[in-house]
Amino acid sequence: MGTQRLSVREKAFPYDEYKGRYSMLAVVQASGIAKAGPQHSRTGVQFFCPFHADTKSASFHIRSRFGQCFGSCGWKGDIFDFIREWWRRDGIPFPEDHFEKAAVEWLEKAERDNLLRSGVVPDVNGRDWSIEAHWPYMRADVYHQNLLQDENHILYFLMRGCNWDTITRHYLGYNRGNHRYTIPIRNHIGLYGVKMRRDEEHYRATFAEKGDEWLRHQMSVMRYHRLEHAQTTGVLPVEPTEEDVYNSFCAKYIWGKGDCVWFWNEDRLLVRPQTYLPYVFLTADEMSGLILEQLGYAAVAMGSDASFPKGDTILHYRSEGKTFQIRIADVFQHVMKVYLVADNDDSGLAGAKRRALAIGPSKCEILRVPDKQFKDPADFYVGEGETAFRHWLVGIPTLSELGLSR
Repeated sequence: MGTQRLSVREKAFPYDEYKGRYSMLAVVQASGIAKAGPQHSRTGVQFFCPFHADTKSASFHIRSRFGQCFGSCGWKGDIFDFIREWWRRDGIPFPEDHFEKAAVEWLEKAERDNLLRSGVVPDVNGRDWSIEAHWPYMRADVYHQNLLQDENHILYFLMRGCNWDTITRHYLGYNRGNHRYTIPIRNHIGLYGVKMRRDEEHYRATFAEKGDEWLRHQMSVMRYHRLEHAQTTGVLPVEPTEEDVYNSFCAKYIWGKGDCVWFWNEDRLLVRPQTYLPYVFLTADEMSGLILEQLGYAAVAMGSDASFPKGDTILHYRSEGKTFQIRIADVFQHVMKVYLVADNDDSGLAGAKRRALAIGPSKCEILRVPDKQFKDPADFYVGEGETAFRHWLVGIPTLSELGLSR
């Protein structure tokens, strides 16, 4: 069933651009002639061949973006080969003279109609995500009860701008096992994980107990490793400080079970099958998201720029016994405007720009707090107060002003 076609080099048409944007599986499923039930692996996807569909004999190789049937018909090719054969099989007049244009129009219309949502273009490096609940709510409740039993732990969140309603609504807690404050990454199917912030009072005291001799040794080891690294980079190393050793001794943030990194307050995004959210703030830390939600704004947070999915990363989202494949743009599909809140430094701005590319630049706007002495919205709120904070966001309505519930 192979067909002849001019090679990419002989034509100006950007085949690779469109093959990178749409997956073979998505196109097969959108055609409506293939049976459901694809099986996924790290290297490819197996599905019923759309041209005879008697066995699960067709496969799509993720890295090469090439499909092939090992059954009776022997079809093989890329996305455009598939569309060509599908049109012929279905008796649709074949637009040979302007095939590429017609195929792209079909792909873009199918995308607008959400027909391609179930098939996701995988990351070019083969990276994928598996998102499911690791912990039940009871784990968050244990940490939350730990917090409520100690006034000093409660004071930690109060001093960072959270009120009592925010502490109880979002199950903020304390892990006595590793002396860290916890912010559950939780949603309607349970806990994904927990963002844990170090208890500075505990760890500073423990660090001081190590003594000066231990500190000098650790600085010496750190200096040696930096000199080794400098030999490969050619850049003079920075002299290590006591604070460098402290941060190496105990990380400021760690994640819970499975190093799960996903959206805090995710239900703002995924539990809206029939409605659109006018906007959402996407912050680079959970504390800023907590403050925005406390003041009545819609907010989610992913506190790791390094772990933010690329636009073509495949996401395996598990809910109620079912698995859905989505891209990061699909996660925000029911949001009309995404305000990307960047930290007030160069790396924060760069991270926000990367997030905008992944979600879709046309629906994103980057915001930063107006006073550069404050790193993020949480710091700005604590330092300048609610009046200044709301003045910064003048023109952006709260959920209640929009007639929406919190």
